[in-house]
Amino acid sequence: MPAFTFEKIAPPARTEAANPIAPAARRGVLVRLLDRLTSARLQKSESDIHKVQRLKIKYRKQRASL
Repeated sequence: MPAFTFEKIAPPARTEAANPIAPAARRGVLVRLLDRLTSARLQKSESDIHKVQRLKIKYRKQRASL
């Protein structure tokens, strides 16, 4: 007689129907957070672009006056 045997263990029962609202609400929070981060990054890059453009104009004016 063998010292041990392999038994088939049933996987746990799925509990999707228990809380269907939670995943959608959680995803909404994450999506809003990512949207805020993205908009902040875009605003920063836009301000950097405007800053570089102003410096270019200032540099051109200085070169023109020389």
